[in-house]
Amino acid sequence: MAEDTLKQIFEYVDQHFDDHLAATQRYLRQPSISTENLGIQECAEMTAEMLRDLGADARLVPLQGGHPVVYGHLMSRNSDRTLLVYGMYDVQPVDPLEAWDSPPFEARIMDGRIIARGAINTKGPLMAFIHAVHSIQAVTGDVPVNLIFLIDGEEELGSRHLPQFIEQYTDELKTADAMYYHLPLETVKGHPQVSLGFKGIAYFELEVKTLPTDAHSMVGPVVNSSVWRLIWALNSMRGADDRIAIDGFYENVQPPTEEDERMLTDLLDIWGPRAFKEMYGITEFREGLDGLDLVREAIFAPGLNIDGFLSGYTGPGPKAIVPASAMCKIDIRLVPDMTVQEILDKVRAHLDRHGYGDIELRFVTGYDPARTSPKEHIAQAAVRALKRLDAEPGVVPILPGTAPQVLFSEPPLNLPFVMSGLGHGWLLHAPNEYFEVEGLLACEKSAVALLYEFADV
Repeated sequence: MAEDTLKQIFEYVDQHFDDHLAATQRYLRQPSISTENLGIQECAEMTAEMLRDLGADARLVPLQGGHPVVYGHLMSRNSDRTLLVYGMYDVQPVDPLEAWDSPPFEARIMDGRIIARGAINTKGPLMAFIHAVHSIQAVTGDVPVNLIFLIDGEEELGSRHLPQFIEQYTDELKTADAMYYHLPLETVKGHPQVSLGFKGIAYFELEVKTLPTDAHSMVGPVVNSSVWRLIWALNSMRGADDRIAIDGFYENVQPPTEEDERMLTDLLDIWGPRAFKEMYGITEFREGLDGLDLVREAIFAPGLNIDGFLSGYTGPGPKAIVPASAMCKIDIRLVPDMTVQEILDKVRAHLDRHGYGDIELRFVTGYDPARTSPKEHIAQAAVRALKRLDAEPGVVPILPGTAPQVLFSEPPLNLPFVMSGLGHGWLLHAPNEYFEVEGLLACEKSAVALLYEFADV
């Protein structure tokens, strides 16, 4: 790798960063809420046009029943290596709107932070990658590797229709040597991460209806309560010791390997008590978890979470009723070697076995966990890229969050993958989501370094 070439590209990024920042703000001002289908088509077209400006043959690929994928190729004149670049142009809803310090689609800069929905998750990082490619081209007239862009419009919906796209374009996608997701993982500022895996997720709803209509609470002593019935069913799924009590839940959980255990010490500042305090203000953990035990549980343990519970009257003043129905939303985070279908089957069997056959289970979305070996070229390239920028990344075997990487790492594509990048941002899915301006600059440079490290055999 020519050091003077990298130096020239970094200087170009510095000199043109004001323009890059303004372009990023314009992109963030375009709404693209997938759950509400708000601005999706407009943002997809905007994304495709930016890729075309790089010289890519970008186009929108419609998916039956879903939002389009922005897809394109950008070929190198000097490399036979190919990188599949995954990104997303959709974002989460913005409610509660009144909790934002500035409007979520104005992308104002406040105290050195871009405040916007999608700032860090992940339209800001996508723009950093696009500007990195542009900067490389401006200095060298080429790109160091072939690039296949796959920009998802349904990640926040669980990428439900992405398998349809992969089936359609399998032969083209299989020409890639690896897959890369450019996303800064400095959840704690100054502690970058390289992620080699993701937990999976099974997201579903449980609902029970015990009465044909809401009834006056005076009949409460003699009728079946949907609320209590759902509470009792949930209580049967998790014990007072916080251990998940779904029959057979842990039987396929893969324990950490010796290699995994060696990585944990380096992750103490990233996923230990200090990190949770900085991210959320959390200082107390279940069962007194602390230190490496906390890190191990956060990364390698599956989870059962109640996302929301809906029933009855919650408005002002009294309304004494027995609600006719009760519903809750649940996500179960999966670790290797758990699968979505296995867990859904076990939840259904558990409910039936414990006398709750009348509770309906509705699957919403999900995908299995995914992992890549730290020995893969893309993984080592990501680590070297951050070190080239004087950062010491922690290598995370499995990120506690979820992304659709399993769709690429399993057959038919079988691609190794990694997620990395410099820059600090936070409040994903929450009001006042932000990306630090100086982090956006570092994010661009880390994408440049990654592409050259990956090109280096």
